[in-house]
Amino acid sequence: MALATRWPLHWILLALAAAGLLVGLGTLEFVRTAPIRSGVRTFTQLIQAANQGDLEQAARLCSPGYLARHPLTKNEEGGLRGLPRSIHKNYSAWRQGADLWICPTNRIGPVFQLVPDGAGWLFDGLAGELLPGREFVPAEPDDAQDRE
Repeated sequence: MALATRWPLHWILLALAAAGLLVGLGTLEFVRTAPIRSGVRTFTQLIQAANQGDLEQAARLCSPGYLARHPLTKNEEGGLRGLPRSIHKNYSAWRQGADLWICPTNRIGPVFQLVPDGAGWLFDGLAGELLPGREFVPAEPDDAQDRE
């Protein structure tokens, strides 16, 4: 009874409601951002495979369309042609329709696209470039780049 006199029932219920609200909001945020975290994990695995020179693992993380347009080739200095060597700690990742776009630099630079594949994501190449002021410039179609 000593607890009941020090803490009236309405304060205990208010504290429980606040704790429930915080747990609910945290769960909502966790569920809402799960696809983005999954895509970033796939992109990070691709960069790791590229840096290790594991073309087979890198190919498993790429879409069939990307592999048809761009055969995976190693760079002389390491990594794979067309991929960054790392992802910056201040990267940006967001949903763009059904796809996921990642800017692996400090929020300005190349933007790469990942496409959904069942429960995961596959790398699908360069989507464009993010300029200062969040201005986006789409990449040229692959066939236009190949003609140059």
